[in-house]
Amino acid sequence: MRVGYEFADHSVRPRIRAVLCGAVSLAPDSTMRDLLFLAVQLIVTLAKLARPGGVRSVIAESRLLKHQLIISGRCRRRAPPLTTMDCVSCSD
Repeated sequence: MRVGYEFADHSVRPRIRAVLCGAVSLAPDSTMRDLLFLAVQLIVTLAKLARPGGVRSVIAESRLLKHQLIISGRCRRRAPPLTTMDCVSCSD
């Protein structure tokens, strides 16, 4: 029950303060979800390894992902700004 700007039930405030300070998580099942995701990924990778040519496919996938991370981490080179002479010489 709310009375003016104060809460009549003061048990809510310590919980809010604990959440804001990071002492208590709002989603305690997030770590379980992450562990479940890792377990599923491990099972999928083991299934790929069990197939004929599985080792090669897992290595190829790993190299492709590494290459993709390298490319996405590169800085994009921008063209230098045009000088006045460039603008004059290119205009019609």
